[in-house]
Amino acid sequence: MMSDPLADLLTRMKNACMAKHRQLAVPHSKLKEALVKLLVVSKHVAGYEVTKGEKPSLIIKQPRLETAKRLSKPGSRLYAETKELFRYLRGRGITILSTSKGLMTAREAYQQKLGGELLCRII
Repeated sequence: MMSDPLADLLTRMKNACMAKHRQLAVPHSKLKEALVKLLVVSKHVAGYEVTKGEKPSLIIKQPRLETAKRLSKPGSRLYAETKELFRYLRGRGITILSTSKGLMTAREAYQQKLGGELLCRII
């Protein structure tokens, strides 16, 4: 049993990138699919598809991640208000957070004046 499926997804993607795999299959969930959509827009992933069936899976094509760090963990949740998001906009990579309007990057949340749970930082 996995206690943190999002951390498992990030670790699998990072390992697939280091091993130079062209695609990766992981169990499907709506949260994982929303995260991968953001990674496609930011060009950290070439594309993805969802397979139908008894156990649907998410096939991620050409993951390109240098590092992926999980910020909010099941035992220690990390939240940020709009004012605090500015520090996550500096530097390379993107910070992804969960807001009341769904998953979005810290830059989008800052522009929409939203706060939320900081999920991960991807470079």
